[in-house]
Amino acid sequence: MCIKQGRIEMTEKVIEIIFSALNLRHIDRAKVTSSTPLTKGGLELDSIDILELIVNFENSFGIKLNESEEYALHFKNVGTIVDFVVSKKNG
Repeated sequence: MCIKQGRIEMTEKVIEIIFSALNLRHIDRAKVTSSTPLTKGGLELDSIDILELIVNFENSFGIKLNESEEYALHFKNVGTIVDFVVSKKNG
């Protein structure tokens, strides 16, 4: 599988987890892309939503996030989450 195809599939999986974990029925999923912000101007998630996502990503991808990691860097938008998950899985 090529890298681009793998990234597309990972992006879809991350979006699926976001929508299923947080029950985002009020947002049009078709409009969510890798550049969609998680907070203001995008999905409008709060800190509790982000913590819920962290738990779901850990469980879904078999990764462990360290408390010392700067989550704000990795949870800006869908694409930064994909980059982070891929780096954790490959690291």
